[in-house]
Amino acid sequence: MSDKMNAAILLLRSKAVETLGMIRELDAKPAEEGDAEKITELAQKFVQYEGAMISLQQMIRPQRPMPQDQAPMPQPPPSVEKSNEAKKAITEEDLKVRSPTYRRSQSVKRNTKKKVNKDES
Repeated sequence: MSDKMNAAILLLRSKAVETLGMIRELDAKPAEEGDAEKITELAQKFVQYEGAMISLQQMIRPQRPMPQDQAPMPQPPPSVEKSNEAKKAITEEDLKVRSPTYRRSQSVKRNTKKKVNKDES
């Protein structure tokens, strides 16, 4: 990277940081008439500085062309069957068929009534 390009990038970055600081300063102080317009103008300047900085950084990066045989493969669309299956609620019958843990838990009889302590006083 040449010194001129590096200096330009750093100058744009410093202007962007300075503008962002002015936006934050305006936001922190009590509201006055015209503050929204000032913030809008500063935000537009900030975006311009940042965009120019990013553009210069991309320009100085060496661009390597991608070989044809290494082109990214297109991704297949998500399966409709899987998405419908995921939305379907699991019933008790499904659990009986699919889950050995559920079947074992159903085979164990549990006493669901709580014991009541009688006060013998």
